[in-house]
Amino acid sequence: MLALALHHRFDYHSGAFPSFMALQAPKNPDRLPSLEHNGQEITVLRHYGFSLGGSPRMLYAMKDDNGERHWRRTLEEVQILIERNASPD
Repeated sequence: MLALALHHRFDYHSGAFPSFMALQAPKNPDRLPSLEHNGQEITVLRHYGFSLGGSPRMLYAMKDDNGERHWRRTLEEVQILIERNASPD
């Protein structure tokens, strides 16, 4: 519904877009030196996203046995994830 309203309200060919549609593409994340916890490598990124002057956020990831990355917001969260995956069931 909103897309339909925007389509009729703004002339896409003249470039007359509302300010919220003029977001710039995000800056590429900074890949920081990796960390290690219990022998497991932790990928560290500083992610900028589509922030409008906001602060970048840190993201931490570990790979599971299938090679899939699991991202968390804090180092402590990814360390807990590593410990849970390493513990026997």
